[in-house]
Amino acid sequence: MSSRDYLIRPLEHTYSLEYPSFNIPFPYSDYPTLNVDIWKHGVKKRWGYIGDQTFADNIQAVLTMRAKNGNKYLTYLTDKDLAVRETGTGKTYSYRTPVYITGSVSSMNPGKTVVTGDGSTNWTTSTISVGDKFIIDSDDTSDVEEDTNWMTIKSIDGVHQITLDYAYTGSHTSGAYTIRKLYSVPSTERWSYAVTGGYLCFGNANINVQYWDGSTTKAADLDSTNAVGAKYMIEYDDRLCLLNTKISAVREPWTLKYSELGDVTHWDVGTYPTAGEIDFIDTEDYGTGLGKVGGSLVVYKLHSFIVGHRTGISTAPFAFDVPRIGIGLLAPYSLIHFMGTNAWLGNSDFYIMSGDEPMAIGEKIRFKFFDIVNGDNLEQVWGFYDPPMNKLLWFATTEDGQRCFCYDIKTAEWTTYSFWTTVTGGGMGLLI
Repeated sequence: MSSRDYLIRPLEHTYSLEYPSFNIPFPYSDYPTLNVDIWKHGVKKRWGYIGDQTFADNIQAVLTMRAKNGNKYLTYLTDKDLAVRETGTGKTYSYRTPVYITGSVSSMNPGKTVVTGDGSTNWTTSTISVGDKFIIDSDDTSDVEEDTNWMTIKSIDGVHQITLDYAYTGSHTSGAYTIRKLYSVPSTERWSYAVTGGYLCFGNANINVQYWDGSTTKAADLDSTNAVGAKYMIEYDDRLCLLNTKISAVREPWTLKYSELGDVTHWDVGTYPTAGEIDFIDTEDYGTGLGKVGGSLVVYKLHSFIVGHRTGISTAPFAFDVPRIGIGLLAPYSLIHFMGTNAWLGNSDFYIMSGDEPMAIGEKIRFKFFDIVNGDNLEQVWGFYDPPMNKLLWFATTEDGQRCFCYDIKTAEWTTYSFWTTVTGGGMGLLI
């Protein structure tokens, strides 16, 4: 009886793409190995997920906010709104985006596209904007959003008249109303945010930094003069720190601003001497992110980084070392905070900060990564940490569409995922 021998090649790792494909060591798989992890010398499909909420706009971040009163809130930042998850049967979420509610609606024209307000409405381009959302309060169930009766404002015709994009679908044509003043996120940017002192603070290059304390109804400007257009932020030393902000309407990409000690709403240095700002002009490259590593504050720039420490002096709270030139933060929103350190995409590799030194972790995939992700797509890579799965997830637009590049912090293995639709954001649900 004849017999046959079969050579079985057990897999032990996913990628080792620093080698040409025909020279990859036998325990490794080749690219594209999608949606699997290697576990116990075998292939295991990636973790799954289930639907929870349906949003009209793209979610960019999901995060837990604990207010001063101890209450916890699961919050969502979309590209237009701040929303909070509501609990209870049949509930969805509620908006916490700023609103304009002065006066009331007197009537609508027969086609229900032109809205007429009473003598107090004062609708102008300084109070509302084209593109904002309108609804009669009686037609809105505020904790079961998004209500289909929200309509887009097409034009602001006068202080007492606006025109809607389409005919209003609600059953009421007069009474109290709400205009939801939508946020705008630049197409090449994302939200930056920090939870500090019982406040959720968030912002982007377009808007004044916002804050929400969990007890008030809507978010509001933190300081419309001194906290404007900040691209990046972080909590450090019981303060809110902002990087790459606007000062006197001019963007200052080298400036770090920080709030008063213990109060993120106080920024005027003349009134609050423990607030302040520092200019990092030792190198010409601009600020691209802020991170915390252990007890240190790290200011990342495009081709360098600077490590700062607390001084214990309230009016001069930070002291910074000399710039470390050569390795920087290429993709601002690739910066991931996890387990007391940072990981990010640099100019030619992925890195994790080990102490105050960057440690390259992307050798197994970096040649392939930079081959299929290029140009502006590199700077727009973004990521987040998945604690239950011990993974750092980076999303990039590649020649093959969107791919998620995953690094397992326990095994130091890389793999790639794809999803049935474009992923626009991520984060954790309610934390204890």
